[in-house]
Amino acid sequence: MGFAAFQYAYRSELSASKRWTFAGLRFLSVLGLLLLLIDPKLEQVSYYTEKAQLALLVDNTASIAFLEQEEAVKEVVAHFRETDAVGTALDALEEQFDLNYYSFSGQLQGLDTLGFSAKGTRIAQALKDVEGIHNRGRLASLLLSDGNQTYGEDYSYFRPRQDHELFTVMVGDTMLKQDLTISRINLNKYAYINNTFPVEAIISRSGDEPITSTVRILSSNQTLARQTVRFGAGEQSRILNFELPASRVGLQRYTLSIDPLDQESNTQNNSRRFAIEVIDQKSKIVIIANQLHPDLGLWKKSIERNELREVSYAKPDINPQELESFDLVILFQPDAQFESVYRSLDERNANRITHAGDATSWGVLNSMQNSFNKPVTNQTDEVLAVVNPGFSSFDLGDFEVNDLPPLSTTFGGAVLTAKTDIMLYQRIGNVVTDQPLIALLEQQGHKEILIDGVGLWKWRAQQFVNTGSFDVFDDFISSLIQFTASSERRNRLEVDFEPFYYGSQDVIISAQYFDKNYQFDGGERVVIQLTHEETGKVTNSVFLRSGNAYRLDLSNLDPGAYRFRVSVPNQNLSSDGSFTIIPFQVEEQFINPDRERLERLSQGRLYTTGQIDALIEDLLDDPKYLPVQKSRENIVSLISWEVLLILLILLLSAEWFLRKYNGLI
Repeated sequence: MGFAAFQYAYRSELSASKRWTFAGLRFLSVLGLLLLLIDPKLEQVSYYTEKAQLALLVDNTASIAFLEQEEAVKEVVAHFRETDAVGTALDALEEQFDLNYYSFSGQLQGLDTLGFSAKGTRIAQALKDVEGIHNRGRLASLLLSDGNQTYGEDYSYFRPRQDHELFTVMVGDTMLKQDLTISRINLNKYAYINNTFPVEAIISRSGDEPITSTVRILSSNQTLARQTVRFGAGEQSRILNFELPASRVGLQRYTLSIDPLDQESNTQNNSRRFAIEVIDQKSKIVIIANQLHPDLGLWKKSIERNELREVSYAKPDINPQELESFDLVILFQPDAQFESVYRSLDERNANRITHAGDATSWGVLNSMQNSFNKPVTNQTDEVLAVVNPGFSSFDLGDFEVNDLPPLSTTFGGAVLTAKTDIMLYQRIGNVVTDQPLIALLEQQGHKEILIDGVGLWKWRAQQFVNTGSFDVFDDFISSLIQFTASSERRNRLEVDFEPFYYGSQDVIISAQYFDKNYQFDGGERVVIQLTHEETGKVTNSVFLRSGNAYRLDLSNLDPGAYRFRVSVPNQNLSSDGSFTIIPFQVEEQFINPDRERLERLSQGRLYTTGQIDALIEDLLDDPKYLPVQKSRENIVSLISWEVLLILLILLLSAEWFLRKYNGLI
């Protein structure tokens, strides 16, 4: 204030009122600037009310419709959503909770419309998903379901986090009905001609009375096997074992059926079809190694997931005559002792897979074959994988490499001297190189794969973490084996399909078309003509391109046997085949809700659809779910206070205007 007074009062000719006005404006302006320079901190406290989260999870699968409970479920949902009447219990529920509505089948999604047509129930995943969405604060979940889960982990052992409570609302008739069900059929996908193959059937029943029935296996209306099944009082399941002959090569179809009980209302779950492919040979693969490594076990596990393949281990000193009995040889980390093996393979012009890595003797390996060579160094390196977008030998499907761990190899890149199709390049850090990590080669009539890195077992483990299954990685290994194990000339049109599809399994057919230079061509029109063998109905569809392949989803087809012809009309190329869709409506296998598991999941907090008002009252009376008032304290910097900045501008502007008006400027 003294500084402002000195400026305007000392030897000033202005009147006293003007001097004090100018001095006051200058004082306030300087004070504001000093406050901005000092930048003091202010505490700002705000208050808010936190409600508990209430999530209603509605089962939207076909089992609800099969039990004729659609209207009961819709009434429960409508009951929760009718919150317009002020003063009702529902209005109080909305004041106490943040309500959220979801439907689920395989996964959780927002509740829009209820169609009750989904083919699979996965309750455990829905419970995990709702915890992921509401990952903070108090949460109460109301599971509205019949409790009949068709796949996934057993939801009754799901344990919610500490601030999450589960309530279950059971849908369906609580009266237990007598019913026989084929719960599961276990068998291999393949059998060998002139052998027998086992079939295991798990038969379940609901009810408590002793019952007896007959189980049959039929083929072309002819009974091949029969057993009597007896359930004592309180006995709920039995396991039956059959041995069937594999007398004909090809896809063989069967039906397993149970004679229905006198009072049984649901007979749709009394029969189930299955199929097996009878083959007359098995591919034999040998892994030759001179050291122990986890990748050796990986090769065996992944390859033998396909029951048509058998894997053996051998040392490099294997007898050449014994080597001739194998369809494919995998050479792991070759060293000088592999010389006789390479010589034998070259004499027979045999296919092979060379799996090199950080312990490979590259100086020796370069001299033992002429498909590739690599500089000899004593330095190892960790390399990541990058997919070559131009790779065309086969479709990689769902296999992705973006987050896979690095492989270990020697420093430098292999130089390929044969006809090559590189699948994966090496990436070192963020640098993508032109050095091959996995390459497919063809030379002098034989096929070969070079894998320049060990640690594939980590890839398989990571794929399981990502997808919950080993199938994606094992399919990738199967494609590598199929490429090298086959000596047939490559077709320009290749079609990939399963000989049979079960129940709600997706029916996917993929195809690859290659030009005359055997390079993938994604610009052609690939079509399929399907014929239902029983009805003769013909369906025509067009494949859609997906990456380096053409794909077609035929999941909407009716069950039955189909033959097809895939063709490229402009190139006069075609490929024929057949497959069978085996009918099985898993959601129609239940006639009673699973009260026991629902009650175990909710630890006794089980209600029926007629007890919704009691459930709401229990929620409102629970003190854990009362709204909580909380405070939030923020430390605010004065320099970010917009009002002070505006006030400072106004003060400086006013001082300038008054000085101008009084002729002081």
